[in-house]
Parts: sequence; C-alpha cells; structure tokens
Amino acid sequence: MMMQPKEKRTFITQCFRVILPKSIMISGSPQSHIPEILKYPVSSIIYIERDPELVNYEKSVVDKFRGKAVIVNKDAYRYISNSNEQVDVIIMLIPPPSTLLLNRYYTH
Repeated sequence: MMMQPKEKRTFITQCFRVILPKSIMISGSPQSHIPEILKYPVSSIIYIERDPELVNYEKSVVDKFRGKAVIVNKDAYRYISNSNEQVDVIIMLIPPPSTLLLNRYYTH
C-alpha cells in the first residue's frame, strides 16, 4: 500500500520517537496533517502559522482538535527562538529556501 504525501511527512518524523509528548507543526494544512500526527501518542500539537488570514480560515479545523492542538499566530522562527518550552518534534511544512524569509529556517 502506497503512503499519501501527508502520511509520509508525519510518519518519518514520528518514527524517531516512541513517546511524543509535544510536537510543533510549522505551516502546512492542519486539516490533513493534524489527524496524521494524532495517529501517534502525542499529548499536544502547537500549530504555528504567520498569516492571520490563514489562521482565521483554519481556526475551525483546529478547534475540532481542541485539547490536543493549539494555533499560534506568530512568526515561527521568533516563537521558537524566544520560547523556553521544550518539544520533541518540529515538523516544518515549508517550501525550500527560495527567499531570505524562508532561508532563515535552514541556516543558523
């Protein structure tokens, strides 16, 4: 049986951990990816999306997973840099570094 792309994106990252108390998902579609992540023993998912219009559009989708998923409407790079919170997995569903804005996710 062939895996769907959304399954591949979440399966590979989840394979490295047996218990995943906390995960961060940067961008991507919560409608297709959050259910895939929840197939694994995850206590919470922090979904970070910078675009406020996308957050408003996707809020009803994430509300279905209340208690497991939270939307953060901030810049993901700054959120992670300034947060003291520890997570086990960060799933980056962003395109290749074709702009300076995207490039900062791939460099230190």
